[in-house]
Amino acid sequence: LYPEAQPRHSGFLQVSGLHKLYVETYGNQEGVPVICIHGGPGAGGNASHARCFDLKHYYVIVYDQRGAKRSMPFGELEDNTTQDLISDIEQIRKHFNVEQWLVSGGSWGGALALAYGQSFPGQCLGFILRGTFLADKSAVAHIFTHARKQYPEYWDAMVAHIPVDERDDLLCAFTKRVMDPDPAVQMAAAKAFMLYDLSASTLVPNPELVEEIMSDSRVTLGVARLFTHYARNDFFLEEGELISKCNVIAHLPAYIVHGRHDGLCPVSNGYDLHKAWPGSKCHIAESTGHSFAEPGIQKGLVAASEALKRVLL
Repeated sequence: LYPEAQPRHSGFLQVSGLHKLYVETYGNQEGVPVICIHGGPGAGGNASHARCFDLKHYYVIVYDQRGAKRSMPFGELEDNTTQDLISDIEQIRKHFNVEQWLVSGGSWGGALALAYGQSFPGQCLGFILRGTFLADKSAVAHIFTHARKQYPEYWDAMVAHIPVDERDDLLCAFTKRVMDPDPAVQMAAAKAFMLYDLSASTLVPNPELVEEIMSDSRVTLGVARLFTHYARNDFFLEEGELISKCNVIAHLPAYIVHGRHDGLCPVSNGYDLHKAWPGSKCHIAESTGHSFAEPGIQKGLVAASEALKRVLL
């Protein structure tokens, strides 16, 4: 990654009567604009995402989606849909007087990047997508059911939190608990889910990364609440929509980076998106899992941003 940098700007943007988003900008204001869209839903923006870009060349905007991390009100589910988040991205673009920008996102952030691009193709210069999450029923089933085959001990630790008679629908069981009015019940369920998610996100166990992220209770609870909210509403998308609408943005450059051993979002997701997007580039990072923290993923993202320097002159 490029060296750490201080934000040029940080503050809040009111996007509705209820919601205001935390936003940071980095780099060259005269450079190629980039919006970095975080995963989760609910994880919040990360300054490290700006380090994928040469800040002498790019102007990078990092933000927290509705209800996530530093945005307010925290954990709020009212007026919090994919369509609301798409509208927010447009408001950010207009607020910073950006005509067109490069759209970058990982995991759920990649799904939202696609949904935004398919709604506003004229505002997009291209895409960098990591760990493709297609926000459909099979994606949720993989996390709660199929990944058990690869991570049985992590899965067992997660479901130990749920009574046996509720384990046939883990999404429902965790939703019930992270939405409970008792904060202690919320956090216990959120920690169980987040520990599983983080443990399965790297190819080689990374307890330091798990501890670092889980030490932030707002990220832990935010992901648990917002992920279950979005998942039980099918991410407010039609089944298969993100692939079926690729023709809308097929004329734009796209770099897809996916870990060969991604246990949360199978590598076939990234490859299927690549096949549906003529002209896209798909880099499968060997010896790598799902997490942005994986060195192979970071190397692939930096290479993508460097390649786009030559395209987006």
